[in-house]
Amino acid sequence: MGKWSWVALVLAALPAKASACSIPHPGCSKPVAPKAGKPLPLNAAAIALPLSATEVVWTDAAGLAVPVVTTLEKPRAVLVKPQGPLAPGVHTVTYKGCNAQPNMIKVSVGPVAPLPKQSGTLTGVAGAGPLTVPASGACQATATAAYAKLKLQLDPAVLPWLPVVLAQVTVDGKPWHDGVYGDVDADGTLHLWVGVLERDPLVVYTLCPTNTANADPGVAPGLHTIAVTLHLAGETSDLASATTQVTLTCPVSNGTVDAAGGADAAPAPAPAGDATAGAPGKPLPKPSEPGCGTARTSHLPVSALLFAMAGLLLWRRRA
Repeated sequence: MGKWSWVALVLAALPAKASACSIPHPGCSKPVAPKAGKPLPLNAAAIALPLSATEVVWTDAAGLAVPVVTTLEKPRAVLVKPQGPLAPGVHTVTYKGCNAQPNMIKVSVGPVAPLPKQSGTLTGVAGAGPLTVPASGACQATATAAYAKLKLQLDPAVLPWLPVVLAQVTVDGKPWHDGVYGDVDADGTLHLWVGVLERDPLVVYTLCPTNTANADPGVAPGLHTIAVTLHLAGETSDLASATTQVTLTCPVSNGTVDAAGGADAAPAPAPAGDATAGAPGKPLPKPSEPGCGTARTSHLPVSALLFAMAGLLLWRRRA
């Protein structure tokens, strides 16, 4: 076997190249609200454009310019606020986005809608078992968890405003999910923006012992107060929150409860809110930071290394 054959053998045994998770650019890809085909109430205070939006021009159905003021609302959006009453019809909004690329959206302005006051009602059903959660290094992992699956029932007055509504979820007053405008459906579903890097907005969990390394541990076991708070683009205050309480308890094993700190549990995590606990509000690696990929973590097998070294020694003796 020639020298280059041995080199090729060694290279073939190396792990495959890592492939990173697909992560949208925060300034370019956050949703536009309202989305196409979603009517905007005539008395709406603002619409939302991506963070990169500049040179915004708004014209009404008659082609007349609508004066606007733009406000940067980090980390969500550029808010575009009309400076006068809107006329019904299909309006056109143009702006420059990432790399100064021109963009245009059509906004269907509909009838006036009363401003809602309440977000709705929130209920939770507790459970335990395998759960897919965010994880650094692999983006997602399946781990054993105690969890509460939440159901948001929207106040009927919210429905006309869904095109410009965002939802925030907190656990014991700490952030669990920070949404984007237009991410709420009529059935109460809350959508993810970053996808695999985000916790499910309506599934609050705590990891149980023997969990997956690098998985986001969620919250501490025990009783928690969960709140979903809705906000309308451009308004100065939030709607009244929908709240519920849930108790997260890991499954029983060998007659004891496998909650963190239990008799046969792994070492207890730090209290919720501690920087080492993965409590609500502790971020996972940012999209620009290393650590989130779908790389294979297996190393070069020892047998392959020995085989390659023996071949190289044999080749050198014959040379």
